[in-house]
Amino acid sequence: MTPGPDSIYACPNCKSFIKRGSILSGNTFGAISYSDGRRIASMLPDFPVITICSECENIFWIKNAEKVGEIFRRGIFEGADDECKNEDWLKAPWIKFLTTDEYFRVLDLKLYSDSDIEEERYIRLNIWWGFNDRIRENINLQFFRSEEEKIRWKANVKRLLNILDDNDTNDRLMKAELFRNLGFFTLCLDTLNEIEDENVNWVKTAMERECEKSNMYVVEISG
Repeated sequence: MTPGPDSIYACPNCKSFIKRGSILSGNTFGAISYSDGRRIASMLPDFPVITICSECENIFWIKNAEKVGEIFRRGIFEGADDECKNEDWLKAPWIKFLTTDEYFRVLDLKLYSDSDIEEERYIRLNIWWGFNDRIRENINLQFFRSEEEKIRWKANVKRLLNILDDNDTNDRLMKAELFRNLGFFTLCLDTLNEIEDENVNWVKTAMERECEKSNMYVVEISG
């Protein structure tokens, strides 16, 4: 992986600086794929598109924040030693992914656009993946920490089923996985059977196997 410049953004509320990395090139060597569509690749990292300010706790979309400059990494960019003399930029905290509770706060405050379904999709996918991280990371053997949390998880899953695109193979796979998470194994299998793309047969086979075991939880898959 070759890192790119670090972008400096100003919080739209308090104007505090925040730092977001980038990559010039990466790869998926050693990546781990999961049945919910999430892939974790240390050599091809994701960067948040929505975050929370560490100073004022304002949640904002990066695209709506002012980009005030860039820091170029020494040894990669010519003249990088002299590119940044701004101590406030250098000391700016790294951008953070929201927690599951913070993503729910985005929904509660409706901090997304009605005209851009991709914003809502991003939030709801990350809520789903956040719950599944409890299985991935073995944080808590108890999947739900309260009955209220279970209700919110289920409502999010049902909304995701409505907004995922039936014309997109990856979205169809995620819909099948959502049915499996709900315990609707027949619906999961029916949805998988409707997918004709042979390139994802290995994913379908893995999910079918979990249905046969009546397993509702996310699993690691490999081609």
